[in-house]
Amino acid sequence: MSETFEIINNNKILNNYKQIIETEQFNVYQNKKNKALHSITIPQQNRSLIESIVMPKFISGAFTTDNDTKLFFNASSVKLFSHYRNDLLKINKTSRLPVNIISQIINNLSTQLYYLIKKQNKCFLGYNPNNLIVICNSNTTENSNTTEYDTDNIDINDYKFIYIDTEYLLPINPLSEQICLTFPFSLNDFYMSPELFDIKEIPSQIHYRTSYYSLGCLFLHLLNDEQNPNLNPNISKNKHTYHNLIDEQLNNIHIKDTKLFFLLKRSLDIDERKRSLLFI
Repeated sequence: MSETFEIINNNKILNNYKQIIETEQFNVYQNKKNKALHSITIPQQNRSLIESIVMPKFISGAFTTDNDTKLFFNASSVKLFSHYRNDLLKINKTSRLPVNIISQIINNLSTQLYYLIKKQNKCFLGYNPNNLIVICNSNTTENSNTTEYDTDNIDINDYKFIYIDTEYLLPINPLSEQICLTFPFSLNDFYMSPELFDIKEIPSQIHYRTSYYSLGCLFLHLLNDEQNPNLNPNISKNKHTYHNLIDEQLNNIHIKDTKLFFLLKRSLDIDERKRSLLFI
């Protein structure tokens, strides 16, 4: 029996682990003896979120505890995306993320969201880059000639980008395709969709493709040197002004007229029923 299974069976979960990431939404731990063993813990039971990480096979050797609050898996490293990006930018001397990394992020997060919608009937109300983690399943850091920041030589498929948020993962009504908002939120909680500016009372109903717009804003944020305006508390609370700001940023990015550009354009349509996340 493995050391990790013994820990679980003895109700001593995480005693042999050290905390390496702490956030309001989740924590990440690493085994003190076997540094390839990691655990993600969330504050409350959420099988849908756990399965959205495990079922698309983002991570290897994964298993969870009975109450679905702890996910154990193998990885060579786990980092907050913000830390990964800062390290990457310092080493490569540029404020622009390589397109291959952005494409991998888009692929991973779109796959995770698609799984949640189609298999779990749930979606994220919005995306905040602070809840994005990077899991590396490679031994590149052990090679003296290649590091995880050598974007020309790494195998990008060794890197998985996963979104973790239990607070804003909400059920979708399969008949109306709506999600019900029963709690307040603020401009700084996540990237907003234009229709969220129209909500004046709680509870309210909103189409699940609000998640597409927010995810598109996250992608746009990754392609820009500056942060998107909707996490700025001084932005005008007007959906048309807001959408125009996003649309202006979209039309100024350096990948215009590419497949990636048109993917973003489709996800950032002001009409939620016209939005999609499919490459063409």
